[in-house]
Amino acid sequence: MVGNDFTAESKYGKFDAFTGLLLKIKENEFEVIPSQASGFYVPYQSNYLSPFTDAKGGKFIIATQNNQEAKVFKISSAQD
Repeated sequence: MVGNDFTAESKYGKFDAFTGLLLKIKENEFEVIPSQASGFYVPYQSNYLSPFTDAKGGKFIIATQNNQEAKVFKISSAQD
C-alpha cells in the first residue's frame, strides 16, 4: 500500500508521512507488516503498484514514484 501526496497547496505542506505498508492476508484477517520489518519502503509520492512476473517465474511489485526512480520489490514465498 502506498500513498504519499505532494500535490497539496503550499500553505498545507506535503502529506508525506506514509512510506508504504505491507498487508498480509492471514485467515480472513489483515496482518500489518511495517516497512522496517518488510523492507517495503516507498518514501516519495506514489500512486500505483503493479505486480509482474519475470521470464523465470519470479514475482515482483513495482512502485512508481513521481520524479524519482521506480522501486522494485521481490515477493517472497516464505510461509509462517
